[in-house]
Amino acid sequence: MGREWDDTLDKENMSEQEPEKNNIEETDGKETDRKETVMEQLEEKQTKLLKKQLFYSRVTAFSALGFLVAVVIALVIVVPKAVITLTEINQAVELAETTLSNADTALADISEISTNVTTVSIEMENFLLDNSETVTSAMEDISSIDFEGLNNAIQDLEDVVEPFANMMNRFK
Repeated sequence: MGREWDDTLDKENMSEQEPEKNNIEETDGKETDRKETVMEQLEEKQTKLLKKQLFYSRVTAFSALGFLVAVVIALVIVVPKAVITLTEINQAVELAETTLSNADTALADISEISTNVTTVSIEMENFLLDNSETVTSAMEDISSIDFEGLNNAIQDLEDVVEPFANMMNRFK
């Protein structure tokens, strides 16, 4: 339609250049009709374009509204879950800190126990070294005991005490 308008204007310009007055008067009437027709066509085109623009504006508005509703729904669903998740993460971090603190305490206790065990083993070694001579002489004395002779002496004692025990049993 824009090309038709240009063509119409070109024709109008050409008609204005004609020297004859009669043609100018006829042309003025025809020009007015043509201008009105072109104006009507332009108005129709403009109306159609405005209707399209209105349609697409509504589509855009409804799309934006739909997007906004989707975002609000997502926020309503996601934000509470995110808050819960963050709370759980904080609790887990606190628990981890407590566990690490307990582990540090346990390691300190284990270190102290290790030091005490080392000290006790050194004292035990010193005790054994100090008393090794006494233990050695005691072992030598124990090994020098005549267990066969001791067993014979015990048997002889039993033989002597048995008649005495029998006599005591009679007084009961």
